[in-house]
Amino acid sequence: MKLIINADDYGLTDGVNRGILKGLKVGILTDTSAIVCAPAFRAGAELALKNGIREMGLHCLATMGRPILPAGRVRSLVSEDGRFFPRDEWMRRTVDVSELEEELEAQIAVLLAAGLRLSHLDTHHGFMDKTEEIKEMFMRLARRYDVPLRNELSRKTDEAPFGENFARFGVRTVQKLYFNQGIPCHTAETVEKFLQEAVTRWDTVEIGCHPGYSDEKLRALSPLNDDREKELALVLDPRLKQYIEQLGIERVSYAQWNERARMEEENVR
Repeated sequence: MKLIINADDYGLTDGVNRGILKGLKVGILTDTSAIVCAPAFRAGAELALKNGIREMGLHCLATMGRPILPAGRVRSLVSEDGRFFPRDEWMRRTVDVSELEEELEAQIAVLLAAGLRLSHLDTHHGFMDKTEEIKEMFMRLARRYDVPLRNELSRKTDEAPFGENFARFGVRTVQKLYFNQGIPCHTAETVEKFLQEAVTRWDTVEIGCHPGYSDEKLRALSPLNDDREKELALVLDPRLKQYIEQLGIERVSYAQWNERARMEEENVR
């Protein structure tokens, strides 16, 4: 089995950035996805490049903070103050998908302009499956940039047709996403339980997580704050790394997995 371990929210704060980078360099993390609209993204991108991190996913944002584009170009996504509608309200509203696609293109452009390569696409607050139209828009984006798309629906059910819709659009995705259920965060026990199930059922799996260092800036931005330090300790725990190796699981990054899949497809042609 191939395992991707992705840290969400890179760019949210300096403390989150430092924690994720540590997890990538000396822990079990294989990937991170960035919120490019967040206040610490630009400095975080420079720090990542200095530390040899050349690629990130885009943690597509539409439910907190401000858009990259002027508010007048994304009117269905923002309130009168120009900020994205909060998740609960956003999920109830009718969204102009063309505006959302244009905003996400702008977010991708920010990541690329920072000198990073795009490795995959996922979403903050899991809004990819809000409607079929939005889901298909994400499929188009992933196909356009030839990157994998997080299989967000598989987090909620094992009954989802894991590859059917993705294959129809020529998009790659892992079979199963495991995620902490909000707060509290991942523990060694929950991750080991995920892995014990995964090795008997799936070929490719992603575990999403939120490691980082907590501080007042983070507490002002996110309800998930001090627990991030617990997840950071978890991804740095050598015992968990050893457990993964004992199960014969291979840790891979999205970029590595995508390149292998691309080469296999070319060999079949």
